[in-house]
Amino acid sequence: SFERVTTKTAALAAWDRFQSSAYVIKPEDSSGSRGVSFVDARNHVANAFELALENSKSGHVLVESFMPGIEYSVEAWAIGSEVHVLASSEKARTPPPYLLDRQVHFPDLLSAADRRILVQHAIRAIKACGFRDCPVHLECIWGPEGPMVVELAARGAGSKVFTEILPSVTGISTTRASIEAALGQKPELTLQHTGMAASLIFLDPVPGVFQSAGGVEAALALPYVSEVIIYPQVGQRLRELRSGPDRAGHLLVYAPDADTCRSTAQTALSLIQLQVTP
Repeated sequence: SFERVTTKTAALAAWDRFQSSAYVIKPEDSSGSRGVSFVDARNHVANAFELALENSKSGHVLVESFMPGIEYSVEAWAIGSEVHVLASSEKARTPPPYLLDRQVHFPDLLSAADRRILVQHAIRAIKACGFRDCPVHLECIWGPEGPMVVELAARGAGSKVFTEILPSVTGISTTRASIEAALGQKPELTLQHTGMAASLIFLDPVPGVFQSAGGVEAALALPYVSEVIIYPQVGQRLRELRSGPDRAGHLLVYAPDADTCRSTAQTALSLIQLQVTP
């Protein structure tokens, strides 16, 4: 269930009408999880609405029933009316009340049968939107009722996924494909099946004034760690992780298999320590 609202009164009315145990209240037209809140108590609706409204360009806010489960993405390309699935990933998010990606892993760990279900849902959703001749990024939550689409856009995924990670795990040059599509040519999308796994891990901020980041060189010395990037400058104030701009950095790992990739990423993450002052 969902409803588009413009007032706190309407948001509360939607809460009462849906009779769900938890909700997501978010801007209609923002990005990077700005203004998104998980709400499981009626007395928190007003504050969540105000936060969403502050981040909405149109002044419209969405009240949606919360879908528990694991988040997955499907990266695809539409050529004419045909949908070519390139890869799928599994994500880890922040705990409520803010719902933000913290980790993205290629490939996902679904069984072959469940991955077919995920891909079938994605293809149906993409075709229903009528997307043609463009990259497509789709996200879904796999909950008690199976995969449910929560985001679908005619674009490549952000945060290096489209430009760097997809080429590494599929062997497809997404840059070349984008240029070919822009020129009206048919993109070359033959999967090379490199077998490479990738893990993108975002660094949580430590609230305070940023001074330094320890352990970066040690993390980079680990096999398969491709990069560690720290975002803030010395003297910049970091706040609680609520949306994409609050992230403190990221690390990127490429490895021959998913288990090695994920374990290396967690080891690298454990080595990095942000130093802040009040």
